[in-house]
Amino acid sequence: MSAGHITNRNLFLVGDIFLTILRSGHNLSIGVLRSTSASLNGVSHASLNITIMTSLRSNAKITGQLLSLVPTDTSLDAAQMFLWDGGYVTARSVIQGTSDSTAHVIVVTVLGPLMEPVNPEPTFLRLCEDINSNAFSQVNGGQGTWQIPRDAMQAACDLIWAKTTQMKLSLRSIVSVTPLDAKSFPYKFSDGTVAVFSAEANSLLAASEGERIATCPLCEARVPDMRCHVGQHILCALCNMPEVVDMKEQVGETYVCGFCGHSDRPECAITITVTASSAPIWETKCTYQHVFKYRAADNGSKNKPCRNIPLKSEGVELPACIWDVMMLTDLEQSTAHIPKEYWITPPNVSSGSDKENVPTSSSCPLKCSVTASTSYKPAKRSRTAHTLLQQPTALLA
Repeated sequence: MSAGHITNRNLFLVGDIFLTILRSGHNLSIGVLRSTSASLNGVSHASLNITIMTSLRSNAKITGQLLSLVPTDTSLDAAQMFLWDGGYVTARSVIQGTSDSTAHVIVVTVLGPLMEPVNPEPTFLRLCEDINSNAFSQVNGGQGTWQIPRDAMQAACDLIWAKTTQMKLSLRSIVSVTPLDAKSFPYKFSDGTVAVFSAEANSLLAASEGERIATCPLCEARVPDMRCHVGQHILCALCNMPEVVDMKEQVGETYVCGFCGHSDRPECAITITVTASSAPIWETKCTYQHVFKYRAADNGSKNKPCRNIPLKSEGVELPACIWDVMMLTDLEQSTAHIPKEYWITPPNVSSGSDKENVPTSSSCPLKCSVTASTSYKPAKRSRTAHTLLQQPTALLA
């Protein structure tokens, strides 16, 4: 992670700081911990080689205490940082045999591949103008502490989550913590929103609990209706319109899933059963799917004009006005080096070359000059002919 002056670059020592992913409620976020022990092959060590410890096949285990962090003020034009306030995140512990409880520091043990060493940046509180110094009463001496950039924490979260999926570990295998103070973890901005999280993992957590997913995988916005929201992203992509939000991922190119906006994902494959007496029945394993009223969505309304619904592609024809815009002559498609099997040919419409060979109904030959006969007016030209061939399929699939 970021370079600093506290920990060794090659060796991980007991007492060093590390990052790991933790579950808390419906959030999978990053935790910053101080290590208290390390083992490899069941043998305790005072230090471990970082490369060996974090490799995917490593059986190293690291135990640490979850640290309490304070964010800098986001209103200032500066990089977002999280500073250690000198304390630890605690959890409630019931005293056996009584109804009383006590608070204890949260201690977790994680696999070596699921942790990332970090070099914190030392800092002096009196030099920080974007923090509340009263929040650092536990810092020894009240002067010096260390900080970690929020971007580094998010990068570690994404990296470790990618390792988790690569190792085919279940969400339930990730350590879950329940802090005594819900504000202490997951780490939050000053406005109370979670600062670091995995949108994909949060969606899986929500789905596993039977809840509708409310975080868009493309822009990470919280939305009340995922189908309508993703439909807007797909529409912008089809029309080459700029997005008004910051996109974390772009809409897929072909056979786009109407629930998540991704392409070429086996779980997004959809099966549609069309019946004569009822609305079509669809089935998909997309994580972002949710139940909606098919007929109401197909008709649209003032409040919900979006008609982003799954359709059976066979027998669905585009309106003539759409074909007029998309249609290219055979010459144009040949000049563009489009393979003939991908040429656009609207249904029940003969090609331009066929029309030229049809004799006129009049017995009198048409009089026209050589100049007029050789003039050529191209049809309305599409900016991306090959892409447009696939896009209606994506829209209707």
